[in-house]
Amino acid sequence: MFADAGVGELRRAAASQLVLDDRHIVVSAEWVASRDGAAPLALKSTFLLRREDGQLRIVVYLNHNDLHAVLADPTAATGS
Repeated sequence: MFADAGVGELRRAAASQLVLDDRHIVVSAEWVASRDGAAPLALKSTFLLRREDGQLRIVVYLNHNDLHAVLADPTAATGS
């Protein structure tokens, strides 16, 4: 989906975390990706992580952008 829309390498631009209890953490992240012939793509997402058996697992993933709309419109989600 991303490659078909001309989106290149995705890199994390920022991240923060909030520890809720001994098992749960909320992580917010901002991502930036290059695009062929368009401004860089800026995306935001939030994860709810749970510690189970010594590992963190993603329980909930929330994308703050409508990916289909962003990928269809080269001017969308430019971070401006």
